[in-house]
Amino acid sequence: CDCYAYGLVASGFGADLVVEADLGIYDYCALVPVVCCAGGRMTDWEGRELTLQSHEFSKGRVVAAANEALWRAAVEVLRRNDGPSPKFS
Repeated sequence: CDCYAYGLVASGFGADLVVEADLGIYDYCALVPVVCCAGGRMTDWEGRELTLQSHEFSKGRVVAAANEALWRAAVEVLRRNDGPSPKFS
């Protein structure tokens, strides 16, 4: 089950980072509040918030991290070849 890795990130046991591509919105939409409410961060590869409306832009590219520092590092690596560094809020 795809959600298992996100559960590990949210629980703090066994995984600190999940990076996936080509997901449908149904694959990750319910996982966003689980990861974020557990203290993690989950966005698209550009660092944009995942919403029903943003799926068109994210194209199913999702990164979930157990903490802010790890998320920043992952997004920086994912964006390295796609232009300038991300502007984090």
